[in-house]
Amino acid sequence: MASSGEDQGYLQEVSVSWAEDQPSGRGPIGRALRTGRPQFSRNTSQDQDFAPWRNSALQRGFRAVATFPLSMDQHVLGALTLYSPQDTFDHEEIDLLCKLTDNLSFGIKSLRTQSQRDEKELLLRRNTYALQERVKELDLLYTMSKLKSREDLAPADI
Repeated sequence: MASSGEDQGYLQEVSVSWAEDQPSGRGPIGRALRTGRPQFSRNTSQDQDFAPWRNSALQRGFRAVATFPLSMDQHVLGALTLYSPQDTFDHEEIDLLCKLTDNLSFGIKSLRTQSQRDEKELLLRRNTYALQERVKELDLLYTMSKLKSREDLAPADI
């Protein structure tokens, strides 16, 4: 989990789940993680699904919450959640935040792809080196067998 801004200890105090059968999974974060779609609590003081976090949020002035899922290949990786002192999440802002999370998701996918490529490249280098060493060993054995057949020497004599 990463955070930015003034949460005043909120994130350390609350517990969130994606499980629908748990109260901690019915808020905007849990719903976004399950559905893969943006979720909102436009009035934390009234939203029944926000009850587990209401007191902590209201003490810190969080009156509205918007959660945008981060997805890769149809799988939700996490979520970007914004807390606000009022419901400022209008259509235009939601569109911009959706584009932002799409860009973040693309960046995460790119970083993972690059990391996987780097791991495979390293494995290929190791395997190539091991193969080259085996070829050298086989070449040496071949040379020794030729010498033995020419001079009727045992490999231990060479």
